[in-house]
Amino acid sequence: MKHTYRSGKANVILLGTMAGIVLLGLLAFFLIRLSGGEQYQALPVSEFAAQPKSFAGNTYQLESRIDSQLGYDEAVGKVLLTRTLESGQPVPVFVPVSIGDMSAYSGQVYRFTLTIDGDGVLVVEKMQKI
Repeated sequence: MKHTYRSGKANVILLGTMAGIVLLGLLAFFLIRLSGGEQYQALPVSEFAAQPKSFAGNTYQLESRIDSQLGYDEAVGKVLLTRTLESGQPVPVFVPVSIGDMSAYSGQVYRFTLTIDGDGVLVVEKMQKI
């Protein structure tokens, strides 16, 4: 019985192609993670304002402009008043101290990833300046 074997060159090409595919997949995965690839639904501001507690436990994204700082406690965090980019509606958000040193100034635009706690408070999980 005659066995046919691939040539050494064909094996190297096949191995190189497979390694390339794996590397491209890993690169894509890490680029998505670094760019904040998590996509959440935009916060429905009007509906949230009417019944904030009914949104408890959900996560949303909000693109808004910093208006002012409403409160600050170095051990807890700060409350910022933001305004939506589309309509200018006011949206207060809580930025916990765990976010780190955050120097947001009036007029700056951010993309916030927010979780709504049991009291209907918009708690910032992640923020990125746009």
